[in-house]
Amino acid sequence: MSKIRVGLIGFGDWTRSAYVPALRLDGRATIAAVAAPSAATRDRALAELGPEITVFSSASELLAAADLDAVTVAVPDLAHETVLTDALASGLPLLFEPPVASDRPGVERMLDALRAAPQLIHPDLELSYLPILADVREALDAGAIGQPRTALVRLQAGWGHPPRHDLSVVHMLAGWYLDMLDRAIGGTARRVLVLNGQDAPGLMQSRAIAHLDYGDVTGTFQVNIGAVGPLRIDLEVNGTEGDIVCDPLAGAWRLRTREFPHWRLARQPALEPPAGWPGVHECLRAFLDAVEQGATNTGMRDAIIRQHEVGLAADRSCVSGAWEDVRPA
Repeated sequence: MSKIRVGLIGFGDWTRSAYVPALRLDGRATIAAVAAPSAATRDRALAELGPEITVFSSASELLAAADLDAVTVAVPDLAHETVLTDALASGLPLLFEPPVASDRPGVERMLDALRAAPQLIHPDLELSYLPILADVREALDAGAIGQPRTALVRLQAGWGHPPRHDLSVVHMLAGWYLDMLDRAIGGTARRVLVLNGQDAPGLMQSRAIAHLDYGDVTGTFQVNIGAVGPLRIDLEVNGTEGDIVCDPLAGAWRLRTREFPHWRLARQPALEPPAGWPGVHECLRAFLDAVEQGATNTGMRDAIIRQHEVGLAADRSCVSGAWEDVRPA
């Protein structure tokens, strides 16, 4: 089979550190075209990828003129709605960075567009592809800690306050961290309560705590993107008979139970070296598998729609100060 011809919309740090290395390691695709608004960025793409690629100054030009089998989109959040709209209209299989828009009306418009799009839609939710998450889910399904009762995802990062965003930080990050929480719990949240920070005017704060009602399980997402310390992600599930605690970035986890109260350690890292972030290799390979097979659904379209619906409920909770039901947007 001939190589999959991929077009890259956006050639910033994420595309260069994540998508390009992952495509090269996988080996089934060739980068045929790049779209970037800056002449300097287009020159850099030619220098790093080779003169045989075609460069365009806009996503719409690339989508109209390039002979492609699939596209990736990694552009600033404020451009997401416009660029994703063009990419969906092209009918090409699409790998993209959430969120789908930077304000709530835009999210609602884009969720309608995602539902209606006929092609393969695959958000880059790399944390959901971490092997350690599959191990944790297998242990929970086997009853390793009895009946799960609480689960927590904690993010600490020094990314700072995102500018000009009209979503809450819980909504902005829902695709990655709330999807990981769903997969660990094995369910979806019914309602959400957000305790939002007070760093700046508006919904977007650098710190927040979201409580999520899963019925028999209570989930919590604790986020601090204004942290002084190093990047850290923690996932913890507490059950009637024990606990599981894991470090998703390191691929390490530990388990203890009432019967065996001493921690038992295990490790299941993502493919190394990571391409931008652990799990990117696995996520991109799932996308290319689907492109090769002509599939139109990997399940990730439904996942990102669901997490945006939770995010919209989180935004409403930030305003009301109360529990808000998760409902279709």
